[in-house]
Amino acid sequence: MDLDGRGFRVQAQDVGLDSGTAMGKFVVHVNLALARMQREQLIERARESIKRVR
Repeated sequence: MDLDGRGFRVQAQDVGLDSGTAMGKFVVHVNLALARMQREQLIERARESIKRVR
């Protein structure tokens, strides 16, 4: 997801996050990577559960 390329800037003032800064971009990317990993793990566990049931 390329928020910069589309002209979007994420700011969360309560935690001091600004995706317009280098650190803010890093935090957003790390969080996106963690979310992707969790989603993939969920899919893997679901597939394994379906295999066991069959």
